[in-house]
Amino acid sequence: MHKVLNNPFILRHIFDQWEPADVKPCCYNSALALSGPVPPSDLEKLQTFGRRVRVYHTSETEEQIDPSVYIIISGALKGNPLFPNLQSIHFYIRHTHPACHAASLIMLFSPSLRDARLTPIYPRGHFNFSFFIQRLVDAPQMTDLSVEYHAFCQKQLDAVLSLKNLTSLAFDMVHTLDYPYVAFNRTVLASLAKLERLQSLAITLSPADWVTRDPDSEENELSVFPNLTTLKLNCLFEDAYRFLTLAKLPSLKRLVHNFRFTSESEPTKLPDLPWNGLLGALKASTTSELTSLEVNPAFGFRRDNRARELLWLKIETGEGLSFAEIADNLLQLNLTSLKFDFPLFRSLSEADFAAMGHAWPTLTSLYVRVISKRAPTPNTTILKLIKDTFPHLSQLGIDIEAGYIDEPCMTTSSANPLRSIEARLFNWEETWTAKFAALVDSLFPQLDSFSHWINTCFHDVKTNPAVHNRVLELQQARRRERNWIRSEYRMPELVQAKDEDEVVYASTSNDTSHNDSGLTILGLDVDESVVSSEDPEEGGFIAYPTYESDDDDSESDYSQH
Repeated sequence: MHKVLNNPFILRHIFDQWEPADVKPCCYNSALALSGPVPPSDLEKLQTFGRRVRVYHTSETEEQIDPSVYIIISGALKGNPLFPNLQSIHFYIRHTHPACHAASLIMLFSPSLRDARLTPIYPRGHFNFSFFIQRLVDAPQMTDLSVEYHAFCQKQLDAVLSLKNLTSLAFDMVHTLDYPYVAFNRTVLASLAKLERLQSLAITLSPADWVTRDPDSEENELSVFPNLTTLKLNCLFEDAYRFLTLAKLPSLKRLVHNFRFTSESEPTKLPDLPWNGLLGALKASTTSELTSLEVNPAFGFRRDNRARELLWLKIETGEGLSFAEIADNLLQLNLTSLKFDFPLFRSLSEADFAAMGHAWPTLTSLYVRVISKRAPTPNTTILKLIKDTFPHLSQLGIDIEAGYIDEPCMTTSSANPLRSIEARLFNWEETWTAKFAALVDSLFPQLDSFSHWINTCFHDVKTNPAVHNRVLELQQARRRERNWIRSEYRMPELVQAKDEDEVVYASTSNDTSHNDSGLTILGLDVDESVVSSEDPEEGGFIAYPTYESDDDDSESDYSQH
């Protein structure tokens, strides 16, 4: 057979002409097509327009344009690019048929490319990026490349590794049964390290081959990534561990590891994974530049689908990991962000949080969760500890035993920067909403978002907005108070910072805690004689909610002074 007839796109076009009644739906008979060659005058207009295009971001249009159109236009261009000055292409693929996107990519390549992102919306089918990727050797100025769900052959990998100006690279090295692939090994690792300008690297791996190596390299030679600041590894836990033991990452600031399980039973065996090995290798391969660590199980293609819930439920049937087992290695890292956003720990005590606060005084993001079927789960007292221990925290993900709600603090701390809380509340009752919201608001008055998962991880279904809404009501009440103070008592020294809920009192005195009357509102000392007892909606002062007893109705009463 002539090699031209091995091209499936040409064959589909031929079959479309010969047997229109027998062509399968994948041949796009209902799409737009050209009835003949492109006239020279039309081609000239197309080229004139094409020279003006710098950015091409689109989903593929397989339902509107037949693949034969791209083939005919490419032939008319005689190998010249349609968009010779194209610098950025983002191509989102929605279907599993390769004909359309492969044909259009042939036409979209440009030697001026600097940024290319090829992204399937669904992880199904074989997406034929092969020819486009191999042509990247003719785009030496490429700096950003992302190719998902594509098994690389050696020629494609060589093309990518030839791009010495790459600063960001994301690609998959996964195994498929019907396609020749290159396994990730020490030789590939060493080749990636030669991309000296690389700052961000994201790799999805099937089980790697750590035995095969470059015969010219030393047995214990490390692959040095001099400028890499962000590393994302989607692979087995053991492969991430081996990667870190064989690499030197002096500039790394952030590591994200989404680890996969090889069997159904593994989610229950989290303690058996080499946690200390991974953390020790991370410490050895990095410097104090590393400030962000995120380790989570891979939940599938979409993090918010049911696979996440099912995996969490599976994990929670296991034993969980003791914080003390990894504390020595974990607390040696110089972190400002830690995310273990899944049920990992057997339990977490106040001493554990205190140890984290001592090790990471500048922490801004903290996500740690426990096996909810194991005791104990931190109660609401932990929120007060977090407020005092992590003065710079802005994001918090935590599990809380809500069977007992602490009393709200009598004063708010307007300086606390916490903006977001994602919490699973166990043994929660709706009647506690007002009291719990008052506690949260008194501790974190600048909070923007409170996501409440009721005894589950599947927040798309079980999120309860009641606490979030009540916190917003309390914040709005304080804003009304401040506006009333400014207008009624003509206090120009009371100014509002950029954040609506942060108040600054411009005074030569630094003492704004309490006055003789003991009344503190919004962090200001206000004499009782200037406090109105008018209705709050008419401008009166609103202090903190008070409660007769835990058995009373959940609606709070604002105490007026």
